[in-house]
Amino acid sequence: MRATTTIPPCPPLPEYMATFKTILHKSIVIVPAPRWETKDEIDSYANTYQPYFHVPDGIICNMQNPWRISLPNLSTNSWSYRDPNSYDPPSPSPPAPASYDYRQFATKIVEKPQWYKHFHTGVRCTQPDTYASRVKRLVHAGSWDTTAEINELVYAFVGRASMYFVDDNCTLGIFASEVLHQFKCQFPDIYDQVLERFSRILVGTFIACWDQACPWSIARKSDMVEINSYVPASVNLSKFLGECIGCGIVDVAEARACLRVLISQMTSIEHLEAIYHIISRAGEFLWVSVENPTRDILEFLGLLKANVGAIVHPAQTRTGGVAKVDANARFIMISQTLQVNLVEANRF
Repeated sequence: MRATTTIPPCPPLPEYMATFKTILHKSIVIVPAPRWETKDEIDSYANTYQPYFHVPDGIICNMQNPWRISLPNLSTNSWSYRDPNSYDPPSPSPPAPASYDYRQFATKIVEKPQWYKHFHTGVRCTQPDTYASRVKRLVHAGSWDTTAEINELVYAFVGRASMYFVDDNCTLGIFASEVLHQFKCQFPDIYDQVLERFSRILVGTFIACWDQACPWSIARKSDMVEINSYVPASVNLSKFLGECIGCGIVDVAEARACLRVLISQMTSIEHLEAIYHIISRAGEFLWVSVENPTRDILEFLGLLKANVGAIVHPAQTRTGGVAKVDANARFIMISQTLQVNLVEANRF
């Protein structure tokens, strides 16, 4: 474990991050006092735990084998760009789910890391203003000497974000950004590595869930029991991804590549839901880096409108009957959100 003496105070968050938090707080309700869930409260005396007990098999598989976005796909600004080789599969290729049971990751009992108790209470806290002390204790509780330990921290965030019965993604994104900010302040020598692993695993897991080219994507699932947890979990990932874009954890080029997957392969209402969650939570940060935000948003909307027609029959949706009128209603919601984003983006 890293030896520490006096911990200097962390400098304030960057201006863009403070702006993002201000915008975010307008859309979430902050309770008057911290509150934690008690139904699965951690036993402070236990030294073992099950880190992925409530995480669907498909998410576990994709976390362990995230796909990488190729350089050509990251370099383009066109929303209509699509190349069969836009995404690089993991290397070496992992075992197929049929011959490898990823449930072992959910059911296995492992030694609890020193930082986990601070993570456990931090992600359940509903008052982001109290994060500072929790984040400091979390970062200084780990040794972070290996990539495996850093990966475990990222897996904990992604797994928590995907839990289909949990809806705390608004504060989870803020908590993740403050953890990374603390790494930058206290351990700058490994900050770049932590940021790279966070972005790599989160984006790679998202691509593996949604891209039809991935053998473990939701489009290739047929078991309804698994679908009923895997699809909502994949939609939940889009919420967390949007938060991380707004916080600066995920690069805008990677975010646009994720949106291109959803638009180009749109076959269900869940694709529209994922798009809405990303753009509503990322806000204007998706558009401020492009040369002409107005033209870019209009191109995005035009392609989206053309592809909404693919959602024709209720049987096409993965989680139940959804009529085309519902798809159009969600398209209107996306359009209204983009109008707000455009106004904010033009202020920069």
